[in-house]
Amino acid sequence: MARLGHALLALALIFAVTGARAEEKWGLVFLHGKQSEPGKSASGLLGAIEEAGYLVETPELCWSAKRIYDRSYLDCLDEIGAALAKDRERGAAKIVLGGIDTGANAAIGYAARHRDIVAVLAISPSHSPERLATVPEIGASLAVARALAISGRGNERVELSDVNLGRRDPEFTVKTTPRIYLSWFGPDSPALMPVNIVSVAAPIFWLAASDDPNQHGIAYAFARAPKHPLNRYTTLDSDQIQLPIIGTDDVLAWLRDVRAADAR
Repeated sequence: MARLGHALLALALIFAVTGARAEEKWGLVFLHGKQSEPGKSASGLLGAIEEAGYLVETPELCWSAKRIYDRSYLDCLDEIGAALAKDRERGAAKIVLGGIDTGANAAIGYAARHRDIVAVLAISPSHSPERLATVPEIGASLAVARALAISGRGNERVELSDVNLGRRDPEFTVKTTPRIYLSWFGPDSPALMPVNIVSVAAPIFWLAASDDPNQHGIAYAFARAPKHPLNRYTTLDSDQIQLPIIGTDDVLAWLRDVRAADAR
């Protein structure tokens, strides 16, 4: 009789554990692109992910159209942590961190410094300081920012050059401080993807667009990531704007693989 009681108790525990896992909620924190708005860059994809049962958070970060570079790169990563905490408050037990364009860069940067996410979805990752420095307008602004920082004016807001979606425009400027600008564009910027991706322990899905001048091929950064069976690099015939829609099925398939692997 005692053995029967132990067996029934064991079965009850198994059902309790498996039932809890079946009800376990997953979340996605998705980071928008440069000079965009939360959710706007990938609304169709995010809707499909929500339909798949994910709790989706789309915070406004410091590279949005309203805020463009109002905080340093590392300070911006702290805001990602706050968005993750909000998703957990909603009940997400496991969270995927995703992003597009500069948001994808930040997702990689955050994952390189934290271990509280289960996977990284990087759609058309952008912002490569080491390459942007070769753009004459940005090179000139870097020189100005360094000079101001050295003279003690590193926290004054000034107009400095930038690019967006790979387009060069001498008149495209942002108003920020030299200190913040150097954190994003300087040679020792913490935004360097080839450096950051080396420290990402979570699996990464890098989804690239063939018609995106900000994509530099698999060898640029992705190949430096730690080996993981769920790492994927896919290039689709698209530009960055259409990529989230065209790549929806690929993203959903990868998320299913991530969850299946976690359940094993």
